[in-house]
Amino acid sequence: MDYLRRIFGSINTQYLVRAYVFSFALFGLMAYFLVVSRSEATPVNWPVMAIFFISALLFPFSKLVYDELKSFLLGNNVFYLNALVVLFAKLFINVFLFSFAIFVAPLGVLYLHFRSR
Repeated sequence: MDYLRRIFGSINTQYLVRAYVFSFALFGLMAYFLVVSRSEATPVNWPVMAIFFISALLFPFSKLVYDELKSFLLGNNVFYLNALVVLFAKLFINVFLFSFAIFVAPLGVLYLHFRSR
């Protein structure tokens, strides 16, 4: 329990809440499409729903890996781009991170583990 407190305590609360809000909104959207796309005779695919839920729980840690890499590579540079392009790119990146959260999030947890020592 102390380990979880240390891991979650080393992340900014506002960052964590914002990431979880986006994560569970994306989970709700994916679950909705999973339920709506099935036929009447086909039951809900619960293993896929469980993977979506696990991805929703792990998403903030995969987003942390992306944000830390972006900060390291780009530094404090400012880029002026079209707002629609940036919005589409952010949406694409967040969906990608949500999809691969099971694989990327352990890197984020390891990063927090070593950063909070």
